[in-house]
Amino acid sequence: PQTREITAVAGYYDAGNRRARALLWANGNPRISVAPSSRTLSYQAGGMLPSIMSTFSVTNTGEGAPLLWKATTTVPWLSVTPASGTLQQNASTTPTIIVYTTGLSTGVYTGTVVVYDPYALNSSATVTVTLTVTKPIIGFTKDSLSFSAVQGGPNPPAQTFGIRNDNPLPTLLQWTASENVAWMSLSSTAELTTSLQYSTVTVSMDIGGLPVGVYATSITVSDPQAMNS
Repeated sequence: PQTREITAVAGYYDAGNRRARALLWANGNPRISVAPSSRTLSYQAGGMLPSIMSTFSVTNTGEGAPLLWKATTTVPWLSVTPASGTLQQNASTTPTIIVYTTGLSTGVYTGTVVVYDPYALNSSATVTVTLTVTKPIIGFTKDSLSFSAVQGGPNPPAQTFGIRNDNPLPTLLQWTASENVAWMSLSSTAELTTSLQYSTVTVSMDIGGLPVGVYATSITVSDPQAMNS
């Protein structure tokens, strides 16, 4: 029987910023596969980092031809590096997504990374990036404390309460606590508290010199960067 040979030919032409690619592939065209197809990130508003990063993979799952991929983004606060490359069949690479946080206020932002090659079977594939810019939330393990003592007797036992960061997303609560009376003191007036954790503060009373009566005051906890500062 007669046999015939099929030759795969790839031709490239470069002229300045213009590039033409003529392809005749015996084994078929490339295909773009990305994983994962979405990334969910969070960032604390007012933080010190100018950018945060994540990665995804690009794989040529096509029929034999190399994938000449490029990447672009749909929003100015996103970029990708490297932004182009060549992948043989079944080969992968791991680009880095860079999220620029400067100037982003509290809220939810969505952008897209588009990986494309016009000669691929699917021409493009996307990674959706969702960014939540958030702040810590001040919370307490107790809303009130009650003490009782006898005039002339010992001070009442100290009590504790927790200052909690109620935001489930990664944030850092940099709280300060203050009181405005001489007969009460706090074991700590400033600490750092991570998400869904709490710092314990001991509250002590000094009844010396106080006449008989009922006394009430408040403890103020604040963080200028918190949602409920």
